[in-house]
Amino acid sequence: MGEEQFQMQESINVFVDTMVSLGLKDVIISPGSRNAPLILAFSRIREINIYSVIDERSAGYTALGMSMLTGRPTALVCTSGTAAVNYYPSVTEAYYSRVPLLIITADRPGRMIDQWVGQSIRQDNLFSNHIRAEFRTPEDYSDTGSFINIAKEAYQKTDNPCPGPVHVNVPLNEPLYDAGPKQTAKVSIAVTGPNVHVKANNNDGLKNFIGTILPR
Repeated sequence: MGEEQFQMQESINVFVDTMVSLGLKDVIISPGSRNAPLILAFSRIREINIYSVIDERSAGYTALGMSMLTGRPTALVCTSGTAAVNYYPSVTEAYYSRVPLLIITADRPGRMIDQWVGQSIRQDNLFSNHIRAEFRTPEDYSDTGSFINIAKEAYQKTDNPCPGPVHVNVPLNEPLYDAGPKQTAKVSIAVTGPNVHVKANNNDGLKNFIGTILPR
């Protein structure tokens, strides 16, 4: 594991820890490849509920209903590319219904956008017409202070001054899978589908689960 990859995962961990410290309880993940560091960061934490919904459009509406029920922001986490676009219907409904949502999209580094690389769409400002606030985390992963500040502001904006969806776009460099600390986390993952349930008891187990989904 290189120093840059280690620092990237540490900054993502701090980003996630900050939101959890502010009250984030529920996270819905649509597994992919680019969002693996985010999945690893959430998997370390015992105090949150993690749900895996493979289809992003379904995930968005699941999060919308959950936030309407709890009154708290539910976090949505997806991989890069068109996966994020599938959140748009639920983001729009959250905006007009004043329901707090936190949309966290993994992205490719800026140098890869508009280079005709697969799934390298323009994710910044993706939901700009129907969002309370939007942020992009730095590609300088040593700037942990910015990750903390963005996490704080993004979480707070889901409810203040008016409840609604907030988007955080997170550029992530490869390699993606081997930068996570070997910490044990008990994570129960409910996967939508015909009676499929997966339990991952540590990061290796979670990475094996990620590997069962076709990477995008």
